[in-house]
Amino acid sequence: MIGQRSIGLGFAAWLLAAGSVGAETVRAVPDDLAGTPIAFFDGRARSTGTITTLFVSTEAFTARFEGDLAKRELTLDEEFTFADGKALQRWALFAHRDGSVSGTVQTEIADGTLMPPVRVVGEYAPDRLVLSYDGYAPNGSDMVLHFHHVMRSQNDGTVTNRVTVSKFYLPLATSSVTFYKPGR
Repeated sequence: MIGQRSIGLGFAAWLLAAGSVGAETVRAVPDDLAGTPIAFFDGRARSTGTITTLFVSTEAFTARFEGDLAKRELTLDEEFTFADGKALQRWALFAHRDGSVSGTVQTEIADGTLMPPVRVVGEYAPDRLVLSYDGYAPNGSDMVLHFHHVMRSQNDGTVTNRVTVSKFYLPLATSSVTFYKPGR
């Protein structure tokens, strides 16, 4: 049976910000990426979210991240905090001029192992970022699951993320996440 621990995710994308929240460094973001969810992840941010496993039980989590968007490549460390532990995800994404996204993500599972990178594909638009990959749940097991993230920029400066986790095309969990910059 797949439990909360094996499905524990958030974004399953993007949050480490280890260290204090200080003055942000001004970074040059390519003009066509300015204001997109990809550009949002440049610098420090945080998130809060919930995971609903098998549409029955719900678990809250938080996360911190620190990203660096250099030219069109985003590198991002994300640290999740769950009731039963912490987990790291390490992202390396490239935003292509045609609107596609490619890259990898590594995920720390419950025993502390940082799993090998898995391939991520997706697409972006001015207000949206969609990512899909077959990988591991943060703080979960070594079972490979499918993750589908749909992120949208909000008028209040946050980014929402709706994640569906599945296995053999059967949905096992959903996650609702809100990303925000420190001080919000």
